Amino acid sequence: MRTRRPWVMAKYAMTLDGKIATRAGHAHWISGPEARAWVHRLRNQVDAILVGRGTVETDDPRLTTRLPDARSVRHPLRVVLDSRGRAPLTARVFSGALPGRTVVAATDALPRARRAALQARGVDVWALPPDASGRVSLPALLDALGARGVATLLVEGGPTVLGAFFDAALLHQSHVFVAPALFGGATAPSAIGGQGVARADRAPRLRRLRVERMGDDVLITGYLVRERA
Repeated sequence: MRTRRPWVMAKYAMTLDGKIATRAGHAHWISGPEARAWVHRLRNQVDAILVGRGTVETDDPRLTTRLPDARSVRHPLRVVLDSRGRAPLTARVFSGALPGRTVVAATDALPRARRAALQARGVDVWALPPDASGRVSLPALLDALGARGVATLLVEGGPTVLGAFFDAALLHQSHVFVAPALFGGATAPSAIGGQGVARADRAPRLRRLRVERMGDDVLITGYLVRERA
């Protein structure tokens, strides 16, 4: 209400050694069925869900809500961060058969032909201001979402997107599934990319922690609080 921007939640699953995929990029499935069912219940409560182009290319998600009782399902607005419109048009998230709406958040660098092709599939395209790196400005995106009545945003990754939200201090809450697995590998990706923090004593901390057993996995939920310099 104060900022006119949505409450931003991060959700990801990782192994005990902090990996979200193997060195070959394989990530299905890190978490178990109980965790995946919980995620769909969370999707059923939020207004919008967001991923980046990398997740679309790697995982080809639909970003829909799937619950046993179809009558109680609501599908959040699907948002794909794709500054230059390079995600494949054949991606499942762009299918016109999906329930609900899909938005591509891009900049003016998006070619007109790609915009027209997305719109022909029923996808909304938002041209937003770029940041210093030429990517979509996240504050501008949150302003656009808030102006359209989005009060809660679930960011599901991948590491580039989560890192951008983290570096910009735009994450309010995290839902982290930890699976009893070890991937290893110096090149295997971790959950949060970006620049990160330089000092451990200045790292954001999760407060008001809640820890739950979810099948074989552990769910850790908390609110992000940044330490004062």
